[in-house]
Amino acid sequence: MKKLLFFILSIVLAFSFEMVNNKNYKCEAVSITIMDGNQTRNIPVTPKTKELIKKTLKMFYNIEAKRNNNTVNLTVGKINEDFNYFQKWKNYNQYINKDKSIIFMPDKDKNSTNVALIIPGEKLIIFYKCK
Repeated sequence: MKKLLFFILSIVLAFSFEMVNNKNYKCEAVSITIMDGNQTRNIPVTPKTKELIKKTLKMFYNIEAKRNNNTVNLTVGKINEDFNYFQKWKNYNQYINKDKSIIFMPDKDKNSTNVALIIPGEKLIIFYKCK
């Protein structure tokens, strides 16, 4: 199980970037990863899968994010919540919501515009491309 979690977090790291303070980002899902027992399934958003993934993710398909020092304000649908800085994991910053059910993970690479939203209770990771 630890190896599987490490593998998934390695994928997440490839999709991270440094968010600039006080800049609004609009993000759209590009891929989802589902943990199913001992297997990990990655489903990219393609013309064939886009509508199904949109229906599945519903309001999580498009999100908005804004970093303010040690918090990230995340808007999902009509829900707006601050994610506080949680920890640094292998030089990657992690932000977590108040009930600790969702982890938001951007990072330091200024050349990338990808982030990950990790929902451990659902065994789901959603990767986003942000603008």
